[in-house]
Amino acid sequence: MEDSTWVTVLIALAVILVLLALGPFRRKDAKPSHSFINEWQTGLLYKKGKFVQEVGPGKYWLFGGRTLYAVPKSEQMLIASGQEVLSQDRLQFKISAVVVYTITAPRKIFEATLGQYNTRLLTDLQLILRELSSSRALEKIIDARAEFDAELLAKVKERMEPHGITI
Repeated sequence: MEDSTWVTVLIALAVILVLLALGPFRRKDAKPSHSFINEWQTGLLYKKGKFVQEVGPGKYWLFGGRTLYAVPKSEQMLIASGQEVLSQDRLQFKISAVVVYTITAPRKIFEATLGQYNTRLLTDLQLILRELSSSRALEKIIDARAEFDAELLAKVKERMEPHGITI
């Protein structure tokens, strides 16, 4: 055989060996997929668990360990209905609250709550309702509902705005 034939055979064998060696390292789920971000959402793009960037509306192809999470930027409503609480005079009653909010810092709230921002807001709202109710007599709560609502709003804002949610 000629020298050029041997070189070609050796290169082919080297390529085959490299492909066989890299075979176990290939991801089995490396098929590209796509995701949509709508006008009322902000997309958070991560690559292998690390934040890459916020993206706007559009269609995105995901491959190579990329993940895209959609976070709503439109106004949202959360209802805490029928919360059983105790007043300062130890009377049990049910109270409901409605919170209208907007996510102003999508990455901040998404990473702080692992995407469970609704659960976080509802839990905080329930705890604040219990705290405020237990510090007043039932009669005072009923008589001064506007004052109760204003204090509830102030406390919810205070707790959620540092996390990127505007009430």
